[in-house]
Amino acid sequence: MQRVTVYVLAYNLAKFLTLVIESLLAQSYATDEKMVNDDRFQDATIEIAHRYPKLTLVRRDVNCGLGAVRNIAGRTARNEVVASLDADCVAVPEWLAALVVVMAGPKVAGVGGTLTDALGWWPPATS
Repeated sequence: MQRVTVYVLAYNLAKFLTLVIESLLAQSYATDEKMVNDDRFQDATIEIAHRYPKLTLVRRDVNCGLGAVRNIAGRTARNEVVASLDADCVAVPEWLAALVVVMAGPKVAGVGGTLTDALGWWPPATS
């Protein structure tokens, strides 16, 4: 079984964080490492993350932006296979298992998937 790190990126998205963490914990493929990356939250994100002892919280001293936090998460991960969820994305239970199967290909460096807006927030309404 491939060892996998999954990290969640969030910046002031506490209202979604419980849903994304619960979807991560419900994956059919067991993850070796689960992280929430703190880009200097100003909401209840840290308190929510602390409710889940199986998560590692990676904290920053300053807000450094999405790209930098993704790079930090990749460098911090213990495993070669690293998957990412934004804090406003809820993964179906088979999400990680499907990614790991595709990642096992000998010439595969990265894998993406389909995002479905179940809440009807995207695309933004135009006036």
